[in-house]
Amino acid sequence: MKIGVVIVTFNRKKDLEKALGIYEQQTFTPEYLIVINNNSTDGTTEFLSEWKEKSSNFKKYVVNLKQNIGGSGGFYTGLEKALDLDAEWIWVADDDAYPEIDVLEKINEFLENNKNKNISAVCGAIINNGKVDISHRKRIKETFFEVDQVPVLENEYKSDFFKLDLFSYVGTVINKEKLIEVGLTEKDYFIYYDDTEHSYRLSKVGDIICLPSARINHDVEFRKSVDIDWKGYYGTRNRMLFLKKHFSKRQYLYMYNKIYFKTIIKDVLRKKSLGNKQVKIALKDSKNNIKGMHLIYKPGWTCK
Repeated sequence: MKIGVVIVTFNRKKDLEKALGIYEQQTFTPEYLIVINNNSTDGTTEFLSEWKEKSSNFKKYVVNLKQNIGGSGGFYTGLEKALDLDAEWIWVADDDAYPEIDVLEKINEFLENNKNKNISAVCGAIINNGKVDISHRKRIKETFFEVDQVPVLENEYKSDFFKLDLFSYVGTVINKEKLIEVGLTEKDYFIYYDDTEHSYRLSKVGDIICLPSARINHDVEFRKSVDIDWKGYYGTRNRMLFLKKHFSKRQYLYMYNKIYFKTIIKDVLRKKSLGNKQVKIALKDSKNNIKGMHLIYKPGWTCK
């Protein structure tokens, strides 16, 4: 099998440099590596210019975007370019995801042994500070009113492989034919839920498999819930857009009202907060199908 690689980066030059070095060391060589540079301002552009000129066992492509279009737009751009290149499978990952050097080899071996299976995507296990991070691999659980995204429990990672419904863009290979069938990433989500929505579409046309033996190190700090920042808006808005697009009106409205009335209760119990205001704006924007980068909640906005 031929596997290509797509990485999206923004202002994490050191992380990117480390990640690119790991792909050079892979025991199974990818066909190509595409880096989408989301208008970084930390020297990434200059670094990539030098990196591209260095000899390698795979083809190198760098796309320097004129503006930051978010992870969603970045992965859309990278996957769109990958459709024109020669690989049946496309690996997607962030710039701070570090696959162990045999990850592509293990995934390729699994694909070779399961050529006749209807597979949309194969992902690995995400390791955060030495432990499996179950938040990246989930299944959908529906009731009459609710749609839950349930993480696959850690004990299932002891098996050779398991099926799931939702993956993150941290260490997943997507079948090119399935990608053409379901379409590219929702580019106007900006950040958050682009991978959730995309993987859900892919799950409808084939199996999504996780190989626990294919490990990707992704050491990130958990966000402090007391901090209100720009990202929270996109998490709420895009979650609701996802529900609205793929599930019933009843389920969408139930979650909409559940979240909305929580903000009302919080307003009654204490002074109105910017966090509650942000949630209400996100809900309203999902109702009106507003996407893209918000005029207020741009990268860097925060209120503590």
